[in-house]
Amino acid sequence: PMNAKPSKPYLLFQIHRIRRKLGRLSDSDLLALPRVPDESYTSAALEILRALNLSCLLSNNDRMILQCILRMIDLSLDHGWSSTTPYGVANFAAVEIGFFRNFRKARRYTKLA
Repeated sequence: PMNAKPSKPYLLFQIHRIRRKLGRLSDSDLLALPRVPDESYTSAALEILRALNLSCLLSNNDRMILQCILRMIDLSLDHGWSSTTPYGVANFAAVEIGFFRNFRKARRYTKLA
């Protein structure tokens, strides 16, 4: 679920949860995830999250930006990759740099995107 005003502890918990999910999968595992058809509800949800993320960028709503990115990754890992998934993965690379200064993981995610 999406929170209108996500708290810092909630976001940190979600970041660590997504990092654990991604850490359990190799690059080949991630690339082997099923593809989500463009006409599916999951694909539509990912497109809405991408649009919401862009809107939040314009309004400087950092917490909502982060929540959108995390939700995009989570949906993609649970249901498969869509044409929007690389956007979320590339943005998660920025999270790795900004929060953890982990350039190795950030590079991994940008290559996957």
